[in-house]
Amino acid sequence: MSFRLPSLAIPSLLFAAACAAPSTPPGDPGDPGNPGDPGNPTDPGGRPISITEQTATGFGMAIMASDASGAPRLIRSIVPRTVVAGMAPETAARDHVTALAPLWVQQAQPMALVPTGTQLLRNGASVVRLSQQVDGIPVDQGELRVMMHPDGRLAAVAGTLLPAATKPSFAASSSDAVNRALDQQYGTSRPAMTRAISRSRARAPARCSRARTVSSPRPGRSRSRATPGPIRTSIRASRPSRRTATSCRTRAARSSATPISCRTTRSSIASTARQRATGDRSTARCRTSRRIRPAFPTARRPRRCHRA
Repeated sequence: MSFRLPSLAIPSLLFAAACAAPSTPPGDPGDPGNPGDPGNPTDPGGRPISITEQTATGFGMAIMASDASGAPRLIRSIVPRTVVAGMAPETAARDHVTALAPLWVQQAQPMALVPTGTQLLRNGASVVRLSQQVDGIPVDQGELRVMMHPDGRLAAVAGTLLPAATKPSFAASSSDAVNRALDQQYGTSRPAMTRAISRSRARAPARCSRARTVSSPRPGRSRSRATPGPIRTSIRASRPSRRTATSCRTRAARSSATPISCRTTRSSIASTARQRATGDRSTARCRTSRRIRPAFPTARRPRRCHRA
């Protein structure tokens, strides 16, 4: 057996269940409280009105949003504020913000405002963008947008005006600032820092005086010195040398004792063979170079050896 309920039975049962449910007692957390006086729109349900809101009402403005500190972020005009006819939109926008500055900075001096752009709307209204700057540097997230009617009357302002900032000055010395930074980083129990001045010591380049040839003293003669100039040492050998005969002219240098210019000549094999064939007993004179030392010790006496 099956039962069929009429179509009007289900809505009737739901209405009866809703009426039988207990009503919310007064004082429950869901109680909206005092809805406020409908004739006074400035009383938002018993919440106390701040001084900023009272000041805005005196200017003919209504605060729509505020930041964490209570400064207005969005205000709209209840009674539009008028300006002088024919005033440029940028000038009119700055005039409106200057007049409403006590809403943000009270009695302090507001920050400098620089127009950065104007956007015209369809109905002739305009939105002017004002940038807050400190010594020519824009403030991060410090832009104000002012909306005005076609005749220049104020409609709304978005943004927060900041008080004028001055350039900070430091009375502490550089060492005090460093110690303070180290204390914040490592604590006051850190080892004390002492100021040390590092001085670099540079060696002066070695300087050599001009080369001088000093001959060994002979019996009965005093030591003589030659005129400053290139050094030449002559050695007489007993037989022709097959090695390279080198003649170097060393010039005195200030920072180096290495010969500057050197001329090298090689003994010809043919000339050596010719001397052997003819029995030439002439002495062969070869000139060698002597390395200059900074101290210039006494040179040895040139030795002379004759062929037997």
